[in-house]
Amino acid sequence: MMTISLFGFKFLEIVPVARELLLEQMDVGVLVIDANRRIVDLNLAFQRFFPELHTPLGIDAYPVLTQLGIKGAPFEFDGLVYHQEILSDLANWYCLDFNLRKIYAGKRFIGWLAEFRDISFQKKAIQEKERINEDLNRQLLVIQALQHELKEQAIRDALTNVYNRRYF
Repeated sequence: MMTISLFGFKFLEIVPVARELLLEQMDVGVLVIDANRRIVDLNLAFQRFFPELHTPLGIDAYPVLTQLGIKGAPFEFDGLVYHQEILSDLANWYCLDFNLRKIYAGKRFIGWLAEFRDISFQKKAIQEKERINEDLNRQLLVIQALQHELKEQAIRDALTNVYNRRYF
């Protein structure tokens, strides 16, 4: 009776437990898409990234990805991973790193795994670093111009603009 319960009814099935513990707790948004391009699963992080998007299971994934700003034809991509950055133009700015990977069961293709990673902090840090670098370059040009002006003032007479004894 116990063996039938354990194996027949799969009371010790780990997939639902693993899904609840891993997939739902991830900070990475996940969409699982079958070979027919239908969405078969998604996690809470995906719903947090796109709260205004109603994504029922079983719908075609291509219009959903297009609505999210994915350009081109990611499902026809020949490589292992299709990669793109998604920038929002909304008031709540974000930048997501989108990866679409093919999923295989052995050698049989069964679908795609779409990942959405929030890289907003890194993007903002890069933009801030570039802004600071531009400011420093502008300040360096001002300093070089002031040094040249000071050198000219040191070797020329202020009244006649003729070279003085320091020049010689």
